[in-house]
Parts: sequence; structure tokens; C-alpha cells
Amino acid sequence: MKKSGLISVVAFIVSVIVTASSLFTASGDPFPGPVMIAICIILPIIGLLAALISNKGALKFIGFTGNLLILLLSVVVPAVSTLFWNQP
Repeated sequence: MKKSGLISVVAFIVSVIVTASSLFTASGDPFPGPVMIAICIILPIIGLLAALISNKGALKFIGFTGNLLILLLSVVVPAVSTLFWNQP
């Protein structure tokens, strides 16, 4: 169970790096669409699940909160913005 906290933090760090590079590059996404979906959505979900089964401690807290924030930025905010954005 101790390794799952580390897996959660690694998933968070990889997701942050890819999401930040996607947001701050002028040329668009650094990876093709399905790979970006896997990194920005599926990897934080795996990190959240790994944080849930890990032991209490700093790795659990960092992994859970970080992956939750990445999911908020990459899933919830775009989904809500499409509800309110009705014109180009």
C-alpha cells in the first residue's frame, strides 16, 4: 500500500507537466488527441484511486488533492464552459 501513494504522486506530476505544456505552448497540444485524453483524464483517475487505497500521510494528501485539481482543470471546467458558451 505504500507504493500506491508514490504512484499517485507520480501520476499527478506527469499530468501537471503535460497539462502545463499543453496550456502554455503556442503550437497546440504536444501529443495527439487520444494520448492527451489518456494523460490528462485517465492518469489522474488512476492517481485518485491509488491515493484512496494508500496509507495515511503526505503522499496520500498530495496525490489526492493534486489529481483532483488536475481533473477539475481538465474535465470539469471545460465541460461547464461548454454549457455556457453558445457562440464562437
